[in-house]
Amino acid sequence: MFAAIADGAATESSLWAQALRPPTEREPLPVFSPLLHDPRFALGLETIYEGYLLHYGRSRLFAPPDPDVALLLGDTLLAHGL
Repeated sequence: MFAAIADGAATESSLWAQALRPPTEREPLPVFSPLLHDPRFALGLETIYEGYLLHYGRSRLFAPPDPDVALLLGDTLLAHGL
């Protein structure tokens, strides 16, 4: 699931690819998806949460170089998750 989020972002934009943490520094720990009754929504839910973290916290997968990139990447992930 987290590889899909990271790979999808990296494929979409070189800016997002540059913002990815190195694989050894990523924290692929699901937070909300284990609470779902239907696993079909897990990727979307974790993508939305990752976008939220880019806006208001510390991302598990990304380390953007500045707040503007974090905001744009967060918006992108929120949209993809929806």
